[in-house]
Amino acid sequence: MKSLIYLDGLLALGLLFFRWALASRLKGLVNGRMIAIVLLVPALLMIVPKIEMAYACVAIIVMLAPSRPELCAGYLLMLAMVPELGVEYSVGGVYITELSTTLAMAVGALLGLIWTRRTTKLHTGKYDLAALALVFLLTIMTAHGMPATTFLRAFIDNGLSVGAPYIVVSRSIGSEQDARSVISRLYLAGALAAIIAIFEASRHWALYDVIPAHFNVAMQGISVLNIRAGFMRSGGPLLNPTAFALFLAVLPAGLWGVRSYFHKAGYHALTALLLLGLLSTQSRGGWIACAAGYCACWAYRGLRTRAIGALLGAVVVYFVAQYILPENGRLAESLGRSGAAAGTADYRGLLLESGIGQIKLHPVFGQSVTDLYVSMSHLIQGQGILDFVNAHLYVALTSGLVGLAVWILIWGTPFAASWKRGAPVGRDTASGLQIVPETILVVSMIGLIFTSTTVRALVWPTIGLAMTGPLLALAGHRRKSATRAGSARSPNLAVEPIKVPAVG
Repeated sequence: MKSLIYLDGLLALGLLFFRWALASRLKGLVNGRMIAIVLLVPALLMIVPKIEMAYACVAIIVMLAPSRPELCAGYLLMLAMVPELGVEYSVGGVYITELSTTLAMAVGALLGLIWTRRTTKLHTGKYDLAALALVFLLTIMTAHGMPATTFLRAFIDNGLSVGAPYIVVSRSIGSEQDARSVISRLYLAGALAAIIAIFEASRHWALYDVIPAHFNVAMQGISVLNIRAGFMRSGGPLLNPTAFALFLAVLPAGLWGVRSYFHKAGYHALTALLLLGLLSTQSRGGWIACAAGYCACWAYRGLRTRAIGALLGAVVVYFVAQYILPENGRLAESLGRSGAAAGTADYRGLLLESGIGQIKLHPVFGQSVTDLYVSMSHLIQGQGILDFVNAHLYVALTSGLVGLAVWILIWGTPFAASWKRGAPVGRDTASGLQIVPETILVVSMIGLIFTSTTVRALVWPTIGLAMTGPLLALAGHRRKSATRAGSARSPNLAVEPIKVPAVG
């Protein structure tokens, strides 16, 4: 009960902060439904006695929405704020399936999407084929060399965990008002998560630990003993500091594209809050990914010199710090020069070296996960797991260079389309919105170098993929409307008589 009081108190503070930061005309976005989701869901997860009841609760809460934008907003908010509670089910010792809050929310969102009316004919399925390819690729990676039943289970699982977010987001944005409703709530989730991260790191108290403990679900990530540089690495609602850092990292750079949603002080305060929350995760990968997102944002806006200068400056500062800083101390440990952080860096190096060797041996289609555990058994850790903390490497290992090429095309195609439109963003609100998915894709691709595909890590780039289609369509409609308006005015301007002042 004490954890719930503190948790709801912090979440209420986050709601008040975000409402204050919003521009006056948009304060209604923090409405009763959003408040209820934020404050009541943690209470339900700490009160209901059975994990199956928790699955039903989150599915129903997501499902009950008055419109598609509200459905999508609530779904994204809960994806960021509800812990991953997974339970395996078996009959007679035979594995059947695994259920989780992620799958339950996906089912609820898809059911809600069926009976909420679509309010626009805007074409939003531009990247449906890419999303389908992603689901198939992840399924092949999981079920490589397995029976057909395993392939079917993996396809359903990936369809719900990755395909569902794509469908819900891409089918919920049909106007700038819809985009505002969805994107603003994503930043609300970021503000709430950042406040939780700051509290957990400073107080050494993992607030969300009580929820999996209540259901007797195995922990996946942070504990109170996960300390770096004198601070606890916050895992927040995701119960994993690296995955939590990836979520917080995808948000700050894109905030520039929606700065009109906030008043000036609110915009700067929210930026500072997100960055401080990211800092609280003590995740170097998250910091690097966030910095890459800012460089992408500047380049998209045409500030290429600033982007290149920032990138080179960061590299110089890093290498200078390696020689100037002492090998011991809080800052040195945060940068990975000593302590557990140095051990993590060493493991990543060994994983990359061994992984490249395996790719050379199986370059075309890769190996099954079972075979990988045999060929890379020297990297199995004390918990008996082989932690593939490099998603891109894992794709190449389990699907070969063919799969890696498909993986690059899936994410590179929408990024290239966004990049092509990134010219007059300062004068075009609809084009400015495109910064959000563009930076999400960049940050996710960099961040996935330092984390695996588990714990919703693939949800955020999938959301970026899903947003790209409708936001590009909105930008196109805005330009066409402006062109038609200009054409309608130009004939009048052409025939208007020129008045010459009388002389003398």
